[in-house]
Amino acid sequence: MRRKIAPAGTPTASPEASKKSKDDLWLDELRADCARAIVTYLKAGVNIQKPIGSLSERELLGIAEACNARWIVRVSERHAAGDPAAAEAAELLLI
Repeated sequence: MRRKIAPAGTPTASPEASKKSKDDLWLDELRADCARAIVTYLKAGVNIQKPIGSLSERELLGIAEACNARWIVRVSERHAAGDPAAAEAAELLLI
C-alpha cells in the first residue's frame, strides 16, 4: 500500500510515534521533508510517468540534489537552534 506524504508543516505522527524518542520523531519528519523535496523536483521538470530506469543522469542528480539540499537546511536549522543532538549530524556537513 502506498503511503501519502503529508504537505509541509503537517505533523506526520503515527500510532507508534508515542514510543519514539524526540530524535526519532525529528528523523521521521526529516525523511518526509526530503521526500517532499524530491516530489517537488519531479513535478517541476521530470515526466513522472517515466520508469525510474529511464531517467537520465541529469534527472537522477537533480533528485539527489533536491534531497541533499533539504537535508542540509534541516540539519543546519536544528544545529543553529542549539540542539546538542544535531552536533554529530552537523559535523557531516563539514566532510
